[in-house]
Amino acid sequence: MTTQVSEESKRSLLRKTSRLVMPARVLSGLSAVVAASALAFFLLVMASTVSAQSTLITLHTFSGPSGDDGANSYAPLVQDGAGNLYGTTAGGGAFHQGIVFRVDTSGNETVLYDFTGGTDGGDPHSGLLLDAAGNLYGITGGGGIFPGQGVVFKLDPSGVETVLHALTTTDGSGSASGLIIDPSGNFYGTAERGGAYDQGVVFKVDTLGNYSVVHSFGKRGVADGSEPYAGLVRDAAGNLYGTTFGGGKYGAGTVYKIDASGNASVLYSFRGGSDGLFPSSSLVLDVAGNLYGTTDAGGAHNLGIVFKVSASGKEKILHSFGSTNDGASPFVGLVKDESGNLYGVTDGGGAYHHGTVFRLDNTGNETVLYSFTGSSDGARPEGALWRDAAGNLYGTTLDRGSGHDAGTVFELTFP
Repeated sequence: MTTQVSEESKRSLLRKTSRLVMPARVLSGLSAVVAASALAFFLLVMASTVSAQSTLITLHTFSGPSGDDGANSYAPLVQDGAGNLYGTTAGGGAFHQGIVFRVDTSGNETVLYDFTGGTDGGDPHSGLLLDAAGNLYGITGGGGIFPGQGVVFKLDPSGVETVLHALTTTDGSGSASGLIIDPSGNFYGTAERGGAYDQGVVFKVDTLGNYSVVHSFGKRGVADGSEPYAGLVRDAAGNLYGTTFGGGKYGAGTVYKIDASGNASVLYSFRGGSDGLFPSSSLVLDVAGNLYGTTDAGGAHNLGIVFKVSASGKEKILHSFGSTNDGASPFVGLVKDESGNLYGVTDGGGAYHHGTVFRLDNTGNETVLYSFTGSSDGARPEGALWRDAAGNLYGTTLDRGSGHDAGTVFELTFP
């Protein structure tokens, strides 16, 4: 049975268009401050108690839309060999158009670049790619030569930006995905709009800025999906894999493959029920060719799932969110450790309804590692996690944090 979902309903699930940042509550008087501090301390202690004895450290709290250090990060982090973390914020900065930042191991933040919203881009929702020379690569969702379409950019270690390509409505625009790189130094990404049928594209761009569309989604009569919000993963043979938020046989999204010759095929079309609905996450690929990801909705409680799709296109539901103190609405992708455990975040749910960090073992058992309280520890993590060699997890929250309501950068350690 085909799932019929209106465009408004689909958009209501998207973090970029339906989730409003609520203004911080201003408390007056010393007694209110003391009470708020006591409540925050109590909630943080309780969160650690119920979350597998995890320890969360807030490395940095963003100061808000009017602050120079950025506000509201949707993006995953990347870490260099010295332990420094790099990311983007969609707001804040000198021009209020977002920034590229670095946070060192002591929690000190450095703004590496302030987007102006002009030809250099603005409103970055995607994470960064870091090369061996210390250059950072990414995509913005706004700005550019064609206003509001975005750019693919390079930022060198001295903070000088180079626009590799300005996106257009023809070749793809409005990207929220990060980039991946192949052994020849070519970058691949997705854009959720534009292309031949205005349903999004997979694109390729080299270090000189030569750009080509690998695949345009949405051709009439071809149920290949639409709106590819998520980034890509690449296997050793050069095949690319990703998800589309909509389209497919049932209109509820797809898992797709694009081979090294540019031929696209759908591995799985979501039906919109217990098998998941509206995937917007990147995928994790294991050595057997299995793909792991999340959907925003669907599942037993209509609050999203973690799924596995085999190389032959068979789906297995690993976890449905929505039980007591469980998370809800996992917008982003997963990270996988050497033992096969999967780690991720949810935008909502948990003990305090402000999101979670979770672990799913290779038998499908879930552990909530941390429940965000919505206080100084932040709320609504919407960027995928980074896992270091010691097993520590790093991420960002979109909201809250020390009264600024602009989000945080955090580190999570656990047994």
